[in-house]
Amino acid sequence: MDAGKIAELLAKVDEATTDAVTAALEGGEDPLVLLQEGVIMGLERIGEQFEAGEYFLGELIQGGQIAEKCIALIDLHLPKGRGAPRGVVVIGAVQGLSLI
Repeated sequence: MDAGKIAELLAKVDEATTDAVTAALEGGEDPLVLLQEGVIMGLERIGEQFEAGEYFLGELIQGGQIAEKCIALIDLHLPKGRGAPRGVVVIGAVQGLSLI
C-alpha cells in the first residue's frame, strides 16, 4: 500500500484507511512519507471538498478522527530524538524606530 492510496482512502473518509496504514507500515513503507504524502494529503483533499461544498461538517470531523488514528499508528514507527536542525529563527525589534 503506497501513500497515494492512503491519501485517496482518507479523502473518501473511508475507515479502511487505518488498515491501509498498518499494511503499509508492515510492508516497510517509510512512515514519514506515509504521513506527509498519505495522511496530510488526504486531509488537504477533505478540506478542498469541504470548501467546495461537496463535504459537510460530519465528513470533516470523521476524516479528522480517521487521520488521528492513522497518525497514532505512524508515530510508533517514526524515529525518536532530534532531527537535523533546519535553521535559526531570530526575533527582535528595533528600539527607537518611529514610522510616524
